[in-house]
Amino acid sequence: MGVWCVALIEDGGRAWAVSGACDKTVRVWDVRSGHCLHVLRGHTATVRCLAALPPPSSTATATPPYVVSGGREGTLRLWDVRRGAGAGVLRGHGDSVRSVVSARTPAGGVVVVSGSYDATVRVWDVVAEGEVGEGMVGEGEEGVGRCKWVLMGHQQQVYVVACDGTYVASGGLDATVRVWSVESGECLAVLTGHTSLITALAFLPPAPSSSPPEAVLTSGAADGRVLAHALPAFLPLYRLAAHDGAVTALAPGPHGLLATGGGDGRARLFGARSGDY
Repeated sequence: MGVWCVALIEDGGRAWAVSGACDKTVRVWDVRSGHCLHVLRGHTATVRCLAALPPPSSTATATPPYVVSGGREGTLRLWDVRRGAGAGVLRGHGDSVRSVVSARTPAGGVVVVSGSYDATVRVWDVVAEGEVGEGMVGEGEEGVGRCKWVLMGHQQQVYVVACDGTYVASGGLDATVRVWSVESGECLAVLTGHTSLITALAFLPPAPSSSPPEAVLTSGAADGRVLAHALPAFLPLYRLAAHDGAVTALAPGPHGLLATGGGDGRARLFGARSGDY
């Protein structure tokens, strides 16, 4: 059975790899030994995406490690990695969950952001008062978690989402990138320039030397191009013909670099803010 997604988690000197697959399971692996520690069941279709939840504040140490998984049946599930147990179900999407991310907000909370083939993006509150589970509504199979925002605007399936705690970015089959406020749910910008499916999104934090501080949002698409916009003004920085095939991955790195992967079998490195190769 194919593995669709993986996440790595470190906590208290331990490290786990978590995988989601076509067999409808989430598996937790010990990184050092390679042994499978837990097989987590609950999804009724392929597990398509995974994300590790950050602790609710930069100083939090007692919160257990959690992951959230998204399935083709349309639900998201929270898992306690250490115990190998389910912690809740997030219901609301009307179609397959294609992408999920999690981020800490400036106020110290944690949000989960999911994108679906139902053409919506949802922002979920999963942390309140410092612990996963507190402040959630519903129990068990009735659904757990509070949907903070349902973000509507895409005309077709949403394939990818990203979040830096302040902004949500989403992209899909309509070839647009939409940027939303985590705090208000408002659509702040609709970014155009790609000609086909948006396949990858990544936020880059402001450079230490930048004044005023400007974050950068990069997007990759099936047209092989990478676009970058400066935040919060959403000004275009560059447009690169990065690959002969679809852009399949974007990864911000140290020293101001952006790594890209493509369907042409190549990985490339660019200056994240300049676009220089």
